[in-house]
Amino acid sequence: MLISKNRDELGDLLFAIGLILTTMTGLRMVNLPIGIGEILLVVWILRQWFQMLVTGEVAFDRVNTKILLFGLLLCIFMGFGLLVSAITGRISLQDSLYDFFAYSFAFLLGLTVLLRARQDSIVNKIKYIVVVGTVVFTFLLIWWKMISPYFLGLGLVFEDLRFTGGAVNPNQLALFFVPIPALALFLWQYKRDFLKKIIFLIIFGASIWVGLSTGSKALLVAYIFMLSIFPVLIVYQRTQFSTRVLVVAIFLILLCLVIILNFTVVENSFAGLIAWFHHLDEDGSRAILWIHGLKTALESPLVGYGPGTVINFPPDFCVDGQNTIDAHNSFIDLLMQAGFLGLILYLVFLKESLVLKNNIYLTIAFLSLLVFSLSHFVLRQPIFWMYLIMIYSLNKAK
Repeated sequence: MLISKNRDELGDLLFAIGLILTTMTGLRMVNLPIGIGEILLVVWILRQWFQMLVTGEVAFDRVNTKILLFGLLLCIFMGFGLLVSAITGRISLQDSLYDFFAYSFAFLLGLTVLLRARQDSIVNKIKYIVVVGTVVFTFLLIWWKMISPYFLGLGLVFEDLRFTGGAVNPNQLALFFVPIPALALFLWQYKRDFLKKIIFLIIFGASIWVGLSTGSKALLVAYIFMLSIFPVLIVYQRTQFSTRVLVVAIFLILLCLVIILNFTVVENSFAGLIAWFHHLDEDGSRAILWIHGLKTALESPLVGYGPGTVINFPPDFCVDGQNTIDAHNSFIDLLMQAGFLGLILYLVFLKESLVLKNNIYLTIAFLSLLVFSLSHFVLRQPIFWMYLIMIYSLNKAK
């Protein structure tokens, strides 16, 4: 049984609360990526390492070794990139240190999770993240809607429209809620108690409400993707290879017939789809950032320019009012920071993480995170790596 009584409920709850509070970036110190959440996670890390020293209990296997190797190699590639950045005079000490500490913290946190990575403990951590996170932010959303845009001095709204839940940027809260609906269904699937199943269905609905209240278009696309990919995965898991080939062949034939017989309709629909994506990109700034991000990456294609690399625009050219900005695409941003070596390493890690024949809800949660990361730079966020690592560990579980 995957879900069982966990021996360290307090530790898992502390871990979940710490991660949830890292989303409330409005609580961080000025000019430092440190807040209450990060402090709680440091306390959790120290507690875990103390317990390991006292008991000698360490859970580490080949799966965890691969993740550790991935983290070490990525740090090495970024180190070479940082050297290139220093030689070429491109280095920004403040940005490099910021990203360096963010990556280091996420790496240490992930390592600590893996060293005591019993499957029941990981599921328990996910349970607390899903339930406590959704309850807390639902309460804050209701508070904003009915009482005030501030809670104990903490701002809850961006530009009077988008719910932030205490984050400086609503997209930071959106990242937290990207996989929550799928993870709620994952927990619902494994609970036998009828009342608990009802609770997780309520959590599922509430998480979608809170997520959409952030006004994040990338989150909306991720949710639409979730809905679209679900039946495809159902068919994939329940059919044999030859049947899948037949289904794909029939689909392609029908698609060709529709295009031939209804070319005008298809042409107008395609134009509408392009217009919809342009609307999602608002003023087209994402396309500009991606193009210039690729140009920056190709200046040092092998190892990039190290952590903290941003696009440098001319003084008379701005995107979102800034002359220096990241590419808002995690793959392109990683290419700028770690080059093709780092990007290939990351893609290998993602391929290892994706087990399509395993739990369908974990697969949807994993893929939705990748969809969201296509229009935001999320690699410096601890919550993103913790989601990936925990899903990876559960997907590799027998």
